[in-house]
Amino acid sequence: GVLRGEPGLRAVPVALTRRDRRGARELRPPLREDLGPVPSAVVEHELPAGLVRVTARAVVIDGEAALLPSAADSFQPHLQSVLARMGVALVDIARPVIDLTTGSLVVESPMVAHAEELVTSASLDLTSSRLERPVVNPGRYPLRFWCVLQPGKSGVTGLTPAEAAAATVSSIVDTVDPAARVRQLGALFASGRPRGLGLWYESEPSFFAAVEAAVNWSPSLAVDS
Repeated sequence: GVLRGEPGLRAVPVALTRRDRRGARELRPPLREDLGPVPSAVVEHELPAGLVRVTARAVVIDGEAALLPSAADSFQPHLQSVLARMGVALVDIARPVIDLTTGSLVVESPMVAHAEELVTSASLDLTSSRLERPVVNPGRYPLRFWCVLQPGKSGVTGLTPAEAAAATVSSIVDTVDPAARVRQLGALFASGRPRGLGLWYESEPSFFAAVEAAVNWSPSLAVDS
């Protein structure tokens, strides 16, 4: 059956984590064309002023957040374990919420559309493994960087505030006035937190090398490869 939220609200699939046949935990994308929708949903409620949803993959590194291009999900199911080796924890939210006023990731308590038979059928195993980071708890996490795809050499490069604003505006969901949003993003990036980074890769290994370079990024580092 179809999961329904409150009137006027929209239900969207949420990423689930489960064990594969070898016992390693794997993060499933919210929607797989070959498998159909994941049997769970969260309700996307209306956000207060200043908060927006973005199309990106949110991660947490030592108490700070970062946004990776949504293309990261193409490296499932072992994305989680590879990032864990870098000290990076995935945030299991399909469309992360960002506070553009404070420059922070807002991880809300899940508002799950209740369907007991679906919860039972999912058979989730949330026990930890040494290749996983701890679950990211609800709260606010300051954004360290915001990565976007930037064609060029494999690696990451620093973007100016104007470049970062222009590159990230399309990832914000339901932007009514793009010009005003670009100005808002420009002011955010001009504050230096988060830092806008361009990322490009030619293969799976070069993608993870670029992500690792972003995690350790500094203006003084030569990060192109």
